[in-house]
Amino acid sequence: MIFLLYTHIKFWLEKHSDAVRLCKKINHPNLGIVFTSFHWYALEGGSPVHVLNEIYPYLRKVHLSGSRKSPLGFAGVATVEPLDVGELDNFAIIGALKNKGYEGMFGYLGWEEGGDPYVKLKRSHDVLRNMIKRADEYPNWTNHVSMGPRRRCGGTKRSTAYTCIPMLCLDLCGWTREDIPHPSMT
Repeated sequence: MIFLLYTHIKFWLEKHSDAVRLCKKINHPNLGIVFTSFHWYALEGGSPVHVLNEIYPYLRKVHLSGSRKSPLGFAGVATVEPLDVGELDNFAIIGALKNKGYEGMFGYLGWEEGGDPYVKLKRSHDVLRNMIKRADEYPNWTNHVSMGPRRRCGGTKRSTAYTCIPMLCLDLCGWTREDIPHPSMT
């Protein structure tokens, strides 16, 4: 049996760093962590790099949701939205984890959205599948949140000093827009 720690704002296990501390203290192979993007974003926010690196050895599952900071949201801190709505960059989180080698499950947290649950679930399911597909096809698009060694771009200028982010390559690698594939072209 595997036990997963689920962080939750305003509960006793609020921060992912608390979950890591428990995993280290208990030191059992069947104990892991669920990364909950909403609860991380609502409580800490910013760049996910530090928290993802910290929890990665214990990471077993990822729950994503769209979100924006708002006093009208859960606990007066942030809203729960469909995956493609809000300020929380789920694509960057997926890409950073995929680039790190994560092959576990991605789930969707949408319990407080309201409206027709079927429509919201279908929308977020389709968005999640598309984000995962794009992260697999274009791994360098999320290097701005890299969790470690990055894949270098194939550009001709400074390619060993910079990583490939689409707009950055236009400037640093001498690429043109035609050199950078876009999801609508696939």
